[in-house]
Amino acid sequence: MDPISFAALLASLKALIATIKKVVALCTDSKEAWSQIKKLFSSSPARKAKNPTLTPEQAEFKRVAEKEIRRKNAETRIANAKIDMDERYGLGTAHAVEVAQALEKEKQSRENEKRHKRKRDKDRASKEFFDKVFRFLVGLGQLLLIASAASLVAYLVWINRCVEGQC
Repeated sequence: MDPISFAALLASLKALIATIKKVVALCTDSKEAWSQIKKLFSSSPARKAKNPTLTPEQAEFKRVAEKEIRRKNAETRIANAKIDMDERYGLGTAHAVEVAQALEKEKQSRENEKRHKRKRDKDRASKEFFDKVFRFLVGLGQLLLIASAASLVAYLVWINRCVEGQC
């Protein structure tokens, strides 16, 4: 081994021992020291510290705040896009696009209303058809019930008839 490599190896070992001594000095017990030394030699990325659990009020506040921040950011992006559009394509372009969007939205809402009306009419016609079929089946069931009851009465009368003259 040449002297330069040997010197570099000794320097790195000396630095490693100094680092281990610092870690041990900072730790309060042996388990903590061992975990710090293990982290020093491991190649896995550092883990994020766990967030403490939030109270329901804090979680609700966080959710509302994030929602409001997203809304504000979206408004800012839209305003910046309008400014960029006016700069690129001339003043008034963003307004023309807004007007076209409003017209398209109105047209879409009218089409949605028509589609919903057609669906309601179709559902109503389907319901009326099934109601008619159900009433027909109920009537048919009643007819069959009456016919079977009449047949039963006729059968009972027939089996109790006078055959030999002794009734």
